[in-house]
Amino acid sequence: ASIEARDLSKYQELVFCGFGEPSYRLEDICWVIDRMKEHGTKLVTRMDTNGTGSLIHGWDIAPEFAGRFDTVSVSLNTDTAEKYEALCSPAQPGAYQAMLDFAREVRKYVPQVVMTVVDTIPEEEIARCREICEKDVGAEFRVREHIKK
Repeated sequence: ASIEARDLSKYQELVFCGFGEPSYRLEDICWVIDRMKEHGTKLVTRMDTNGTGSLIHGWDIAPEFAGRFDTVSVSLNTDTAEKYEALCSPAQPGAYQAMLDFAREVRKYVPQVVMTVVDTIPEEEIARCREICEKDVGAEFRVREHIKK
């Protein structure tokens, strides 16, 4: 109702993200996008995700993104599972590999898949992340700027 009450023509993009993983509410997000499309709303859609949605749900969620999302941005964060676990403290074991697997899989269904790191990690680690992203996953790579408060 909140989205329908807005004049969406004022926006360039509808982004699903937040403090927490948006794919926990995948069913709701898909419902919102489907209703927008039914009403003829043409708005670029993006999900910013940690990429563990399939692990969370226990099934491959990537096909649900087909025709719904224009872009998926996956937080790669670091270059090894050990560093990822220390940095992100994922709730499920195997989260790093699940994130990589999701990024590879969702490329089949979404036109643009981007993987990101923040520029606070060492340059060598950024270079390894770029290689993982571009060569192993086949996604675009972006280094996000850390915004100091």
